Amino acid sequence: MIEEYNPWWISKDRIKELEVYRKYEESEVKWFPDVIEKVSLSPYSLNFFLALDK
Repeated sequence: MIEEYNPWWISKDRIKELEVYRKYEESEVKWFPDVIEKVSLSPYSLNFFLALDK
């Protein structure tokens, strides 16, 4: 059931099935927040991101 909403849990390639992903891939402008580059990805780092949803 949850795989219906999160198809990438089954396979990384299944994310391409999502309409929002296809729209993003087709868009000319792609935006990445600045904070992404500031986040530590070293082992055992714990990061929380909070964002408004639509």
